[in-house]
Amino acid sequence: MTKYFLMHLKTSLEYKVSFILTMIAQLIAIFASVFVISSLFNKFGVLKDFSFSECLLALSIVDLGYYYAQFIFRGFDEFSKLVKKGNFDILLIRPENIYLQILGSEIDITKVSRLLATLGVLIYAVVINNLNLSILHILILLLSVIGSILTFGSLIIIGAGMCFYTIEGLEVVNIFTYGSRQLGEYPMGIYDAKIKMFFTFIIPLACFNYYPVLYLLGRSNNILFALSPLFAIFIVIFSILFFNHSLKHYQSSGS
Repeated sequence: MTKYFLMHLKTSLEYKVSFILTMIAQLIAIFASVFVISSLFNKFGVLKDFSFSECLLALSIVDLGYYYAQFIFRGFDEFSKLVKKGNFDILLIRPENIYLQILGSEIDITKVSRLLATLGVLIYAVVINNLNLSILHILILLLSVIGSILTFGSLIIIGAGMCFYTIEGLEVVNIFTYGSRQLGEYPMGIYDAKIKMFFTFIIPLACFNYYPVLYLLGRSNNILFALSPLFAIFIVIFSILFFNHSLKHYQSSGS
């Protein structure tokens, strides 16, 4: 995987000005979203008992997971291109793990700026919330971020699996990836109970942006809330099974 990364890094640096400007633009986009939420709280004060600093913690966990997933799983995110051009057939005949090849097929190095920016927002959120940084709390925070990455990554893999049947990438998948990220930038407790249930047991968004956040903020002592990010393992298993099942039924696009 390191060879794939270095190859894409070398390619990106061929156009240094474009590389730098793209990274700057992505940094501005991250801080713009934080500014928008900050402006809302300056206007309304609190959002259903959640302060700006508490919402910022939920936002940073979701955004960090989303952008890391986009960086790591970009090959799956752009999977429809491989299928349409017939390049996926080439990957199948190579004596290399198919998942590793797909992951290495597309790596956008400019996304590193987003990763660093969202990591900075997370650190800032931890500081302004005066979180107790015990080993347990650090582990819960780490689990939440990993759960966020795995959940968004799994949704991207599911979207890639659908390309075996549709060839084209489905826009509906973006509802559950980009849409979930937008919805998850606020604590799940502000939404209707049915929405919260859906994003707990179907797409486990609340399992890393809401329940562990309540535990970290001292709003709950329920240890199940602290362990809820582990629920992401189920969507990971489902995404892999779905992709493998779809792969068995793959026929060349004919390109």
